[in-house]
Amino acid sequence: MILALLLGIVPAGLLAVAGSSLHPSRTGEGGKARWLMFLLGGLTLLLAILAGSALIGGPAYGFTLVALTPSICGALAALLIQLGSDRTAWRHNPARLLPLVIAIVVLYITIAIAGDRMLVVLQVISGAGLALLWQSWRWYGKALLATSLILGILLILSLWVTIENQPLFEKPDWLANIASIALFLVPGAGVILAARLVYTPLAGDDVVQKQRTAQHQDHPPLIVAAGILLLVGYQIVTASIWDAATDGLAGIYLTMLTCIASIAGAILLYWSLKERRKRAARIFDLVVPLAMIGAFGIGWSISPVTVTERRAETVNRAILRYYQKNNGYPETLSELRPWYLPVVLGPVIIPGQTWCYEGGQDYYRLGYVYRKFFSAPAMVRVHAAVGMPPDPAWECEDEAAKYPAPAGFYGSP
Repeated sequence: MILALLLGIVPAGLLAVAGSSLHPSRTGEGGKARWLMFLLGGLTLLLAILAGSALIGGPAYGFTLVALTPSICGALAALLIQLGSDRTAWRHNPARLLPLVIAIVVLYITIAIAGDRMLVVLQVISGAGLALLWQSWRWYGKALLATSLILGILLILSLWVTIENQPLFEKPDWLANIASIALFLVPGAGVILAARLVYTPLAGDDVVQKQRTAQHQDHPPLIVAAGILLLVGYQIVTASIWDAATDGLAGIYLTMLTCIASIAGAILLYWSLKERRKRAARIFDLVVPLAMIGAFGIGWSISPVTVTERRAETVNRAILRYYQKNNGYPETLSELRPWYLPVVLGPVIIPGQTWCYEGGQDYYRLGYVYRKFFSAPAMVRVHAAVGMPPDPAWECEDEAAKYPAPAGFYGSP
């Protein structure tokens, strides 16, 4: 899958170079028809290859789907952007929407042929979302800094959900599902915003120039773009660590999403920039996917138990600081916030589990529900303890009992 993502750079690069000389920024108003035909032809060719691989079946289809998705999303986004910029013309002459109608027919045929139709549908949604994000930059005008801040807040919220590995809302189910899907898509949107921020200082964007005049200051787009990409990369690292603990797939899915977004965004970036500045698009096309894949690798190389022990030691030190000032141990870990520990991060072993803690005037014990790997039986691991609690029994043992050994584990029935 990772190889397919990297090889996806090749068709995306060929598509970007082939369409560079046909872009309306170079050909003017008279070249829009040729540009639309190029986009339609390129999109049809890509979908035809995808449909052909679906007919063949086997691993070739999955590989082709991942490798061509960035190019399909980029071509579809460019088609929608161009039709959106000509909306006055096609309102008076609906025949100008013929390329979009043809694209929809080709997409429908591909969906009918493809074995996994949902992924093809997601390509359409991703392409439309990419176009919307790219164009919304101009629609927002002076509010583009606020747009960056809003998306930054959503990125932090999405990262926090990943760190805790818990949904933002538990109930009702429909709201929980919508929030989970929306926050999962935020990192991809962040990568698109980063590409647009790279475009801003290189292209002499009229909107940005107006904003600079209005605010009498320069917006540091490249710094903001780097910050967004760092947040996205850290989220992939965190998701991959949880995947190792739970046998999940969030890390690989986030990696795929962000790589697809970065390659598709690089296509639009390449077509939008002037010839002497297209190198920035090539760098973005190569560096960002490699960085996201690297983040995934880093996450998988870190043991969840190691992360848990580090967090436990952070909590333990806060408990000791509390004792030095209050001459007693906290009864609950909530007493540590915010002066001794602003945020109490939980263990990275089992989703939904918190620290096992019991404390009093002259005693405390801190531990967590531990298991060696996701299918192993759970037990209580004590990280630190002082004194003797009045009751040796621990509620944490009841929590560990909820995760017994599965059938057949080390000879169990």
